Amino acid sequence: MTLWPLELACVAILGIYAFLHRREPGWLREVAWLIVAALVGEDTCIRAYGFYQYAPGWHLRVDHVPLLIATIWPAVVLSARAIARLLLKGRGGAVGLAALTGLLVVFDAALIEPVAVASGLWTWNEPGIFGVPPVGILGWGLFAAGSAYVLERVPARASGLVVLAAPVFTHLTLLASWWGLLRWLPRSPVAPVWGVAAIALCSLAYFAAVRARRAGLPRHETLARVAATSFFAFLLASHPEAWLLAYAAAFVPPHLLLSFQGWSPRPRNAVGRDGTGRSAAA
Repeated sequence: MTLWPLELACVAILGIYAFLHRREPGWLREVAWLIVAALVGEDTCIRAYGFYQYAPGWHLRVDHVPLLIATIWPAVVLSARAIARLLLKGRGGAVGLAALTGLLVVFDAALIEPVAVASGLWTWNEPGIFGVPPVGILGWGLFAAGSAYVLERVPARASGLVVLAAPVFTHLTLLASWWGLLRWLPRSPVAPVWGVAAIALCSLAYFAAVRARRAGLPRHETLARVAATSFFAFLLASHPEAWLLAYAAAFVPPHLLLSFQGWSPRPRNAVGRDGTGRSAAA
């Protein structure tokens, strides 16, 4: 399987994210440390648990993990953190921000994973929705939560701690969730209709929260998400399974509302480039 066009897309997504956020202080430092943390976290999870594996067509691997996969992680984590800041409006502290960032990444990963698996980018050895077990989706959110907490709590000069802290947090919480709950659930494929219904309910709650807070992403955040979304939309179009298309459609409403409220004139609560709800010039 030839994956080099998709690998180039990974590079493009990182490039677009970097260009759109180039004026933010500390963006390069956070992106660089998150790439390293993602490599450490994924590789140690693959070695420790053996739940999934990447397709053999990937190039530039660091042990078991394609290097270019790790370049997607900063856009996923930092974009979710920006939305979490919008919804929390300064409340909740570092713990609240980390928890909500993790939940938002779980929501995003619930779409990313099935589309990627259907496209043959990687495979799981446990059953679930569209070939993805719940623990696979949860892992994204746990890593994001750990990363967001470290980046929020430590001084900028110490942000490299995320390379150690985020993978350790991911392992501990994965083990706790697996042995505390997921290991004991029925281990059989989930019918697509239940997956669509569950995501539709989550999407409705997400939409209601965005609407209630009149949260709107500014253009640089929206464009960065559009770039990543376009990548997965292309993959989805290549595998037009009816249930998977219905599943993907359920993710659209809250993201459309975030974009609409952010691009409309003078949104009440659009996040600024510093992520606080203020513009850089304010």
